Amino acid sequence: RYYYESQLYKKGKDEVLKGLEKGVFYKSDDGAVKADLSPIGADEKVLLRKDGTSIYITQDIGTAIQRHNDWNYTSCIYVVGNEQIYHFKALFYILSLLGFDWSKKLYHLSYGMVNLPDGRMKSREGTVVDADNLLDELRAMSLSVIKQERGHSEQEANDIAEKVALGALNYFLLSPTPSRDMIFD
Repeated sequence: RYYYESQLYKKGKDEVLKGLEKGVFYKSDDGAVKADLSPIGADEKVLLRKDGTSIYITQDIGTAIQRHNDWNYTSCIYVVGNEQIYHFKALFYILSLLGFDWSKKLYHLSYGMVNLPDGRMKSREGTVVDADNLLDELRAMSLSVIKQERGHSEQEANDIAEKVALGALNYFLLSPTPSRDMIFD
């Protein structure tokens, strides 16, 4: 099922306002609605801007509630990059503050990012490594070594090169700790 932010931000906003009424959240001097995250070793978190508009966490509150209503799962795993660890820690805690016991069933499975030596890959800027091109290059490198050995038919050499290319890429991606960033060079 697809969950659209445009359909769920109101649900999140309503829950934040209920939390404000119950004293779970507070309004800061500038009018923003915030949550105190000090019990989990974090700072305060803005849930609604001073003009009352929602932010990502507000929308994620609404989405989490809707997902639970739709699926009544035994657990829910968010597979999202490690740059969002704080966000999910805050989200799960805020949901527990709102009284949703099922928030204990939520888990953030984080993974590290693959970066280039000059920084992050950004598809909008064209600074990405295309997987098909990478495999083609690895296959060609393997094939050039295999052909030096002789004794393999063209088909055998291509099959071996394919396996070596896939194995090398898998090893490169799986050898570091999954939650740590890596530099692709």
